[in-house]
Amino acid sequence: MVDYLLLARRKVRSMMDQGLMLPAIEAKFDMKEFADWDRTEHFAWEADTIYRELQGLGPQVIEVAERRISGVVSKAVQDGRFVTVTGSDAKDVLLRVTGDTDVEGIADRTDVKPGMKISALYQVPEGILPSLGYDALEVTITP
Repeated sequence: MVDYLLLARRKVRSMMDQGLMLPAIEAKFDMKEFADWDRTEHFAWEADTIYRELQGLGPQVIEVAERRISGVVSKAVQDGRFVTVTGSDAKDVLLRVTGDTDVEGIADRTDVKPGMKISALYQVPEGILPSLGYDALEVTITP
């Protein structure tokens, strides 16, 4: 992990030294040396965090709003960790169901299946489209 973090810092620093701005750094940042590690969807966030650190900017403060959705599960992957909900407006919302999510109506998230009715309370961070989905605080399933 230490090697990973040191390499990531060197890569971001090198791009900063080349005069690249943050959006270009986020787009170009990769960790091919650790290709067997998962979570590549975090690279832009990781580059941003390192950039802020190297610039002495401190942590990014993000306002979060809570929203509710009711609809039908259209997709559930990774044992119910990522659930796509098609709302009554026919729009899809990707939710991330974690160990901290209050799950009702089923034994645990691994029982979530497409076609089930769902209602959820989730968090929407201001100005960010989370690649892993919105954090679900509460999920109620009606099989």
